[in-house]
Amino acid sequence: MTNEKITTDENHATNEEFRAAPANDGLKPEIFTNDKLSWCCRQRRGIALTEPKPHLSEAYLREADETLANVLVTSGKWKVIIAYYACYHALYAILVRCGIRSEIHECTLALMERFPFTDEERVFLAKLKEDRIQTQYYLRERIVDEEAMKRFVATCKRILDGLTSEEIEDVRFRLTLFTRSSSSRSVR
Repeated sequence: MTNEKITTDENHATNEEFRAAPANDGLKPEIFTNDKLSWCCRQRRGIALTEPKPHLSEAYLREADETLANVLVTSGKWKVIIAYYACYHALYAILVRCGIRSEIHECTLALMERFPFTDEERVFLAKLKEDRIQTQYYLRERIVDEEAMKRFVATCKRILDGLTSEEIEDVRFRLTLFTRSSSSRSVR
């Protein structure tokens, strides 16, 4: 499956189009059915399968730890921005270990439901992303929940430590099935 491209559309849609996609009903069916994931699979920089990269995964996890350490000594708007990237890199380490590439942050976050994250953890990262945007682009003050951030990174580490090769192949297989059905539903 080396460099198997999942994306089917060279157009890059806006975040508003992504947000307009219907939300998943919260169920985890045999095959992905989330319309947002479907949208992501059709984007040029959306979700794609690559070879699993354990060394790159470890590098992302080290980056998450280093960034987390910086959050604890930073103040002001950069604290929120750095906090988001510490959590994002920890999450991305899981995807890279599974051989999943996603260059659209909304798509990366949508993939969380394919792994054992709680609703609270998914909401936490989505809110932290929105806080980062509000702080970085609109200079609005936001406060970082440092304990929740530490717990999120720790959860990502636990998920990574527990991932078996069978689970990785299962996620990849289901994503491949989803991609095929998503591509067949697309109207060009």
